[in-house]
Amino acid sequence: MKKIVLLLAAMALSATVAFAQNDFVLTEQLFSRIAVNPAGTGNDPNVNIFSLNRFQYAGAQGAPFSTLLNVHSYFDKANSGVGITFSYDGSGVAYRQFQAKAVYAYHLNFGKKNLFSFGVGLGVDVGLGVDVGLGVVGFIVAVGFGVTVMVGVGVFVGVAGMGVGVIV
Repeated sequence: MKKIVLLLAAMALSATVAFAQNDFVLTEQLFSRIAVNPAGTGNDPNVNIFSLNRFQYAGAQGAPFSTLLNVHSYFDKANSGVGITFSYDGSGVAYRQFQAKAVYAYHLNFGKKNLFSFGVGLGVDVGLGVDVGLGVVGFIVAVGFGVTVMVGVGVFVGVAGMGVGVIV
C-alpha cells in the first residue's frame, strides 16, 4: 500500500513540474514588470498600458504566437498601484497557455526619487491542449508576491516569486 501511495505522489509531482516549465517568457521583461513582479505596479503616476505581440513564421499553420497586455496605475491617496495583466502563449505545437492576474502594490516613498513597494498578485494559469483535442490540460490558481526598490530615477531592483499555487 505504501508503494502505491508513493508512486501516485511521485506521478502527481512529476505532472506539476512538467506543467510549471511552460512559463511565459519574453525578452522585453523590463517593460512588462507587473507580469513578473506585482510590486512594480503603479511605479509611475500615469496610467500605463503595455501590449506586446510576437509572431514567428507568420502565415504558417500552428506557428508560435505570444501576446501580453498590462494595464496599471498609481493612486496617490492610497499610496498604492493596481493593475491587470493578461498573456497568451502559443509556443508549442500541441500546447497553449493563458494567464490572467490582478495585481496590487503598496508604496512607501522615501523622498521624491526613492521608493520601496510590496506587491501581491492573484490569478489563473490555464494550459490548453487544443491541437490534440485535450481541452484544458492544467488549471492553476496562484498567488504571487514581490518587493521592488527604486533608487534615483529609473534604477529598479526587485525580487518576486509564487507564494501558493493550487492545481485544479
